[in-house]
Amino acid sequence: HIEKIESDTCDKYKYQRKKEKIIIPKEPGVDILKEKLNQMLYPMLIKMNKERLTNITDPEKISKGLAAMWNKQTLSKSNHFIISKIIKILGWREKLEEYSIDIFEKYLRDDGGNDVKDLLKISSRYPKKDFKMEKLKEIVKSYLEQSISPEGSSSSMEENSPCLIRQIIIFSNYRLVVEEIVKNLKELKITCAAFVGQSQSGLSKGLNRSKQLKVIDLFKNKHLSVL
Repeated sequence: HIEKIESDTCDKYKYQRKKEKIIIPKEPGVDILKEKLNQMLYPMLIKMNKERLTNITDPEKISKGLAAMWNKQTLSKSNHFIISKIIKILGWREKLEEYSIDIFEKYLRDDGGNDVKDLLKISSRYPKKDFKMEKLKEIVKSYLEQSISPEGSSSSMEENSPCLIRQIIIFSNYRLVVEEIVKNLKELKITCAAFVGQSQSGLSKGLNRSKQLKVIDLFKNKHLSVL
């Protein structure tokens, strides 16, 4: 889903106006890919059960946090290896459920491995329809189009009000997703920039401190519509 919060923000106050949760339909193929990921997880969970690290064998009931706890409870190198695979697959499942097949595929290619080939083969059967990105673009475009032009205001107080120019901050958990959002919004001629931390990943270079401050300054001075 997308969580949308609108607020009036001026120099001396901030008043939350509206909070809305927008449910996005699944892409074709998501359920089949998720089932494949769960099938990959199941034998590893059986192994963890035999090692007395967990009594959970249902892939739907585990999380990366839970698997990380098992990692702390065992000294076995083979268990550590299996748990690292479980965490990786859960990460793939998270990208699939929360974002899109396209984002899911990009992370698969970055991680590599034999398991990836079968998953990419399955995902290639389905058209890439990122309903969440399309809805996000629709929301952003609609909201920004409602900005009031200072030239059309009648009073000097209104002309100086920061509330006249609408801006949006979009939060996301992953750098790659942030970069995809920026790319899609720029295609709509919307002034926007990514604000992310430094990165060791091959998928994203990230931003150092000086670049972060520059982006914040651009947004603060209304040179960016979306951050």
